[in-house]
Amino acid sequence: MPNTEQLLTLAEIQKRLNLSRSSLVRLIATGKLTARKVGLRRGTWRVAESDLTAYAEHEQLLTLAQVQQRLNLSRSTVLRLIRAGKLPARKIGLGRGSWRLSGGDLAGYIEAANPRGGLPQAPNCPACGSSLRQAAE
Repeated sequence: MPNTEQLLTLAEIQKRLNLSRSSLVRLIATGKLTARKVGLRRGTWRVAESDLTAYAEHEQLLTLAQVQQRLNLSRSTVLRLIRAGKLPARKIGLGRGSWRLSGGDLAGYIEAANPRGGLPQAPNCPACGSSLRQAAE
C-alpha cells in the first residue's frame, strides 16, 4: 500500500512557519526538521506533514506579543529580559528581523523565576503593600 502522507514544499513551510528560506534550510541541515529529497537527479526537498507537526510542537516559536501576553509584561520589559540574557531568544529574518522565543525556553524561564509554578509574582508596592500588577490593571 503506497504512503499517502502529504509532502510539503519548502515554500509552503516558509509560509506556515513564517521563516526565511535560509532559516528553513538551516533547520534541515542541522537535523531539527526532517526532510527528504524527491525526484531524480537533483530532486527537491519535501517535508512530511507529520514531521512539520512534530517540529512545531517541540519547537513552538512565539512572537514578542505572545510572550508579553503570557507573562503579562510590557514589550520593553520583555526586550530588556532578552538583552540581559535572562530570556533566550533569536532573531529571525533579514534586516532588523523579528524576535522569536521557543515555548520550551519560556517555560524554563517561568520555572526558574517561580519554582512553585505559575507566573512570576509581581512586586508589592512599598507604600500600601498591594501587588503592583493589580494596581496597573
